[in-house]
Amino acid sequence: EKYGLEDNIFWEDILSNDVDVQARTMFRISEGVTKAVDDAIWNVLTEDRAFPSAAAPSTNSILIAATKHWNGTSAAIINDLMNAKQLIAEDNYDTSNLMVFVSPKDHRSIVQWLASKGTQFPTIGQEMAQNGRAGKLVGIDIVISNSVTASYALVVVPKICATWRALTPLTTETITDPLKSVKIRAVEIGVTQLTDPSAVCIISNTQGNGSE
Repeated sequence: EKYGLEDNIFWEDILSNDVDVQARTMFRISEGVTKAVDDAIWNVLTEDRAFPSAAAPSTNSILIAATKHWNGTSAAIINDLMNAKQLIAEDNYDTSNLMVFVSPKDHRSIVQWLASKGTQFPTIGQEMAQNGRAGKLVGIDIVISNSVTASYALVVVPKICATWRALTPLTTETITDPLKSVKIRAVEIGVTQLTDPSAVCIISNTQGNGSE
């Protein structure tokens, strides 16, 4: 699978802009390709959210009840995460190093819930997010990602559940048309292989309508 973006910058813009438009364009395009790859990985890990179905017979899944949304007063976030941990453990996988991928909105709900309950808040609240990581909860690393579909979270055994097979790593190319323009192009080629679907547990219906 090939993921690529490009943009064209007029020569006059490069000369006249106060900011380094060429460097910023290269950064923006590279970020766009990286996001496209992250989206593709998310779709493979969740099998396009086909739960439960015959298309995903081996993947663990949890459906949060209508009154238990993570942004509601009756949320049971720790129990939901422990449920996912249990399901993966019952499939004979080591659960000592699990990760949960959440959206920025659900991360806010987690922190708000912990603050209201007073449960483990000092630990998670004082940790700075690095590379999307935002602390631990019940032994599970929390990772924030914009690739997470609204109202879903994903618990995985990292480095076991899937493999990213890279044919070409992220590569950028600058093509100059003298006195006219500069074209910035970025590409990455690879594919995600879901090798161990039982090392994955998708949690759905994390977000309510705010009425609770």
